[in-house]
Amino acid sequence: MTNFFIIQVKKSKRKKEALHIPEGKKVLLYTPTWRDSSLDENGAFSLPDGFDVNVLMDMLGSDYILFISRPSPNWSDKNKR
Repeated sequence: MTNFFIIQVKKSKRKKEALHIPEGKKVLLYTPTWRDSSLDENGAFSLPDGFDVNVLMDMLGSDYILFISRPSPNWSDKNKR
C-alpha cells in the first residue's frame, strides 16, 4: 500500500506542475450539476443562485486554488477529441 501512495503523490505533483499550481497550494474542484433550470435568460448555463466565487475564496483563504468544471450545454460524444 505504501508504494501505491508514493506513486499517487508523484502523479499529483506532476499534474500540479503541468497546471502551474504553486507548491503547497490545495486544489478545490467545484463540479455543479447542470440542469435545464440552470439556464439564464440567454440560454447559457449559470452558477446556482447565491453562489459567489469571491465569498467562497475568502472563506477558503489563500491556500486554495479553485477550478470550476462547466460542461458545454451542447456537449455530445461526437465532440470528444
